[in-house]
Amino acid sequence: MKKIKILAIISLIVASLIIFAGCTSSPELEERQNSSNNYFITIQDCNTYRIVYDPNTKVMYTMSWKGIATMLTNVDGKPLLYDK
Repeated sequence: MKKIKILAIISLIVASLIIFAGCTSSPELEERQNSSNNYFITIQDCNTYRIVYDPNTKVMYTMSWKGIATMLTNVDGKPLLYDK
């Protein structure tokens, strides 16, 4: 019984450390977001993501609120290009 309590406490401590470690902001992430905000032009701004495009190549991307960019593609897999 004592071993189970010790194992449960250790598990709670490890789980707490994992959860709280993800809650801090990273200066590198903020810097990457700021640089990506200057590089892309926003087409549509939603709650959790934005649709943006690269002004040089016209390739469209979705940008998450964390700064993760995913290229949009056509049905045939080619990059989706922004057309005004």
